[in-house]
Amino acid sequence: MQHPDTVRGVIGRIKKRGVKLVTTIESNHPTSELEKHKASLIEEFALWLPAAAKETASRIETLIGVKRIPNRVWTFMTKIGMKCRQTMVISQQ
Repeated sequence: MQHPDTVRGVIGRIKKRGVKLVTTIESNHPTSELEKHKASLIEEFALWLPAAAKETASRIETLIGVKRIPNRVWTFMTKIGMKCRQTMVISQQ
């Protein structure tokens, strides 16, 4: 038995399954747990726009029980076309 990633392995699969193997891509692309809840999260963010990724991560954990670090939450938010509000301190003079 040869390793499936070797040239011989690929050639063997082409011989067994034909040209369809060449036209299809067989790869493992894991999807985020957040993707399953994408629609409900977009709806929630439309009603309540988060101020920071940390706040968003906390809110997501409360809503759907999925814990993610703020960096991953930020990546997910940008992927669905949303972003956190920019906030700053206004000094009083």
